[in-house]
Amino acid sequence: MNSPQLMTLFDMLKNYSTIFSDLMTGLLDIEFCLSQYDDRELTKKISKAEDDKISQCMHIAIKMAGEMNLDAAEALLVRMHQSKQRGYTKIALCVDVKDLRSRIEDQLKARHFLFVDQNLVDYYKHPTLFGQQVNDNFPNAIDDIQDAGSCLALGQGTACVMHLMRVMESGLKALAKELKIPYAPSWESYLTQIEKNIAAKRSTKSKAWIKTEKFYRDVSGDLLTIKQAWRNPTMHIDRRYEPEEAENILKAVKALMQRIATKLKS
Repeated sequence: MNSPQLMTLFDMLKNYSTIFSDLMTGLLDIEFCLSQYDDRELTKKISKAEDDKISQCMHIAIKMAGEMNLDAAEALLVRMHQSKQRGYTKIALCVDVKDLRSRIEDQLKARHFLFVDQNLVDYYKHPTLFGQQVNDNFPNAIDDIQDAGSCLALGQGTACVMHLMRVMESGLKALAKELKIPYAPSWESYLTQIEKNIAAKRSTKSKAWIKTEKFYRDVSGDLLTIKQAWRNPTMHIDRRYEPEEAENILKAVKALMQRIATKLKS
């Protein structure tokens, strides 16, 4: 999979590509229609149909210019609105439409965006990437879950895995809390105490504890596996993760967090 492609012109991958296309098509249509008039016709005021068309384009342009901070285009749009209220002549409208199109194009050339692979778009800023139950039971992990998905979508595999390890820490602490294990300074310390708790004599455990013991044991084993396979190596600067590997890790962490969320919460 290729790294994210840094491209110039406009940041419209999902939200703005259609808007930009509609706007530029509309402006070009207006320019073409006005170009059909002779000099005498150009001095007349625009028709109702032309007024409706420019109103539609201005609405789209105002939305895009405001959200993308295209200040030069915004300034012209204010003046165009005032001119429209006074009654546009065809020639004045033609000049302003050409100017607006040029300003938008020039300002967008200074913008940059990251191209997201179509296969990874659904990971980008996904608000419930691990499901609603995980969000509800682990609200402190929501930001890291979303950031992990966004990093993966942008080709940043190592950053994705680092966020995932922070997510797993929420699951680890929830298990420790359930087993009444006090604060510990590290994963190693938590897992040691969790394993000691699970390995205690059966006679010391309640019926409710015994009923849930398989869940505790399985989750503890998965957390230990993740610690050894991914968390420990991630802490070393010479270990990097390609997006394909990070995606597999994300799916594994997602499955585990969904299982943890069926019985535990932070």
